[in-house]
Amino acid sequence: MLNSTKGHLPMPIRLIIPQLLLSQAYAILNRFSWIRQLWRVNLFFDYAKHYFEILKDIQNNDKYEGYFINDNDIIKTLDLSTYKNGVGNRITRLLLDTAILLYVDRFCPERPAKIDLEMLDQFVVFAFVWAYSLRAQYYNLGWLSAQNYIMGNDLINSFNIYKIITDSDSPVSLLSSLSDKVNLLPINKIAAKKR
Repeated sequence: MLNSTKGHLPMPIRLIIPQLLLSQAYAILNRFSWIRQLWRVNLFFDYAKHYFEILKDIQNNDKYEGYFINDNDIIKTLDLSTYKNGVGNRITRLLLDTAILLYVDRFCPERPAKIDLEMLDQFVVFAFVWAYSLRAQYYNLGWLSAQNYIMGNDLINSFNIYKIITDSDSPVSLLSSLSDKVNLLPINKIAAKKR
C-alpha cells in the first residue's frame, strides 16, 4: 500500500489512522471515568487560577506591579481601612471588583497597551459610580438588596452592568452604553450617612 514514488501512505489511510487513534484513546478514557473527572477538575482549577491572578492584579493597585490597575486613585481610596469595614462595604467592593474582572477578561489583552489601560481607567470610574451608588442609597446593605440592584429595581443606576459588559462588542461601545446609563446620585438620595 505504500506509494513508492512519494514514500508515504496514500491519502485515505493517512486520514483514517489519526481518527482510529483518537477513537481508541477516547474509548480508553471512557472506561476510566475518574480520569475524565480529574481532567475536568484540572481545567476548572486552571480557569480559577487564571481569574484569581487577574483579580489579585486588580486588587493590588501597586504602582509598579501588575498590568491592569496601577496607582488608581479610586482603588487607592477604597483600600483605606475606613472603606473595608462592614458587610455593605465588602459587598459593594466585590461588585466593583467583579465588574472590573469581567471587563479585563473580556477586553484587555494579557499585556495591555496604553490605550487598553486608558479605557480600563474610564471603565473603573463608571463601575465605581455604579457600584457605590448602591452603597450610598442604603444605610444597611445586604446581599438581597445587591441582587435586586443588579437585576434592576427603582434605585438610581440599578441595572445589570455584567450583562452590558458581556453584550458589548468593544470597550468603546461599552463606555458609550455606560455613559448613557450611569447617572450621578443626587445628594438627597444618599442614605448611608444620614443618621
